Amino acid sequence: MEVTQTFHVSSFLCAQLCPTFSYSVVPLPSAATHIRLIELEPPQVPDLSSYPAVEAPLKCRIFSVPLTQLPSFNALSYTWGEDKAARYLHVQPSRAADDGAATTFGWLRITPALDEALRHIRQPSEAVRMWVDQICIDQDNIPEKNAQVSAMKDVYSSAGGVLIWLGPSTPHSDWFIERMRALWTVAREEGLDQLFGTAWRPSGDHLRRQFVSKVTAAFRAPDQPVGDESFQRLLGRASAALFGEGEIHNKKEIFRKELRAWLRRPWFTRVWVLQEYGFARTAAFMCGTKYIDVELFKHAWTLVKLLGLIPGVDMKRDDIREGISRRTGVYYMGFDDLLESLSRLRLRCLAAKRGNDLRLPLCEVVKEVYSSNRPQILATDPRDRIYALLNLSRDARHMGIEPDYSDSLTTDQLYTQVSRTILESSPEGIQLFELVQYPKNIENDEAASLRLPSWVPDFSRPRGSIAGQGEPYAPTWKAVSAQFLPTDDDRVLGLRAIIVDHVELTGEVWNCREEGWDDHDITQFLSYLHKIQRLCDSAPQSAVQARDADDERRRHALWRIMLGDAVANSDGGFKRP
Repeated sequence: MEVTQTFHVSSFLCAQLCPTFSYSVVPLPSAATHIRLIELEPPQVPDLSSYPAVEAPLKCRIFSVPLTQLPSFNALSYTWGEDKAARYLHVQPSRAADDGAATTFGWLRITPALDEALRHIRQPSEAVRMWVDQICIDQDNIPEKNAQVSAMKDVYSSAGGVLIWLGPSTPHSDWFIERMRALWTVAREEGLDQLFGTAWRPSGDHLRRQFVSKVTAAFRAPDQPVGDESFQRLLGRASAALFGEGEIHNKKEIFRKELRAWLRRPWFTRVWVLQEYGFARTAAFMCGTKYIDVELFKHAWTLVKLLGLIPGVDMKRDDIREGISRRTGVYYMGFDDLLESLSRLRLRCLAAKRGNDLRLPLCEVVKEVYSSNRPQILATDPRDRIYALLNLSRDARHMGIEPDYSDSLTTDQLYTQVSRTILESSPEGIQLFELVQYPKNIENDEAASLRLPSWVPDFSRPRGSIAGQGEPYAPTWKAVSAQFLPTDDDRVLGLRAIIVDHVELTGEVWNCREEGWDDHDITQFLSYLHKIQRLCDSAPQSAVQARDADDERRRHALWRIMLGDAVANSDGGFKRP
């Protein structure tokens, strides 16, 4: 049997024979004003030559502390993962919390993903003080969980740093991190952190535009030498940092694959990471045993994007004509939008901490997070798709929306309450209807899906779009402010409206974001256009006659459907063509 399996079996047997940890030995005087912290102890093994330290049983001490008197600590941001093959953590109160009774301990069940993270995080000779939601919150105590979730913004903003666990290393992940570090060094020394980082100020916007203009000029004239010596130096240094000397084709392909794999790690799909990263003072990615500061990673990523615009990263190397794999092959997959939205979110959260609240209304936050042009955002509990966004908005608390994990509040009830509150609290709330789509399919809850009213979005389902990108909600005219009417049933929305038309026939959904769709395959587009043609040809004659439509207007229907009956204005808005 492998060493890993030996320790896991040993901890499992101990968990069966020894007491289960009880949070009653470390109570919170008030779940709204206090939190628990742990001190993750160094590994202890009988024979270091026989058993790797990383496989030693996990042990920690736990204690409570007021939010107003927090010691230095780090907070963990990670993916819970499946808990089918649970691991066990040895937990005992700190001597201070337990008044010297250090023998009081118990075993706490944790997920394999957390077990793996803690084994990589703990230090060989000193304890690590941390806040970990799975350990520090009594998950079975609903009132405590409700209050602690509300306080998570304060926890992550108070932590000295947020450690983002991405998972174990891969054969080339260490090399990838070193390449990103090298790119960051170039970006910092060339001043790009001042142009594109959190230190940037609007007063320096002309410098950023000037730099981007240089990039654009190089892109438009790839065969011409770059006249700006500083820019030429940047190209050469970045190419050397990324590829080094010698054969670069394999390195370029490895970098492209590693970047794709990095951004596809589960952490980037969790809804809670938006808050955990957004309010962090500092944050660092951890992959295996390697760390990289998130701001450092972002500056390197910015440089990768900029170089992706240039046909020749190094003008002397013809085999990089297409830039760094045309923006490394991930720019068109929504991941760039993910990183950009995380950056925008963080800037707004940091501004709010400084007293300049730039956070968006809840309606706007929901639309931004669950937009169609980014990877699907996931949550174990579908209610978290709302709760995780509350601290990110400026008006959720004023609306009276608070976390409630009790069984009495079902997912469909929560979605309905939140939707009604948004609609009735702001004139812009009616934009929430953008997210309404069919079929409704709340995760692992068919009954809740059936109970969800037609006007309430299923926030657990990714939003689709007729174009797969951009803004799918483009009305050709603007209505007056919504006028709500009283109803006896909260599930029924009373809204004054005008009947415009009746839907008698619908076509197929354009699943251009599903697996297998190729934007470069013209036959797939033509196939869908033929489906639109058949829809127009089969339109009920009665509907056409009722609208007094001639053949020319029927022909117009074809291209209007293709365009969604809206085209972009020069100011970025939409109008009816």
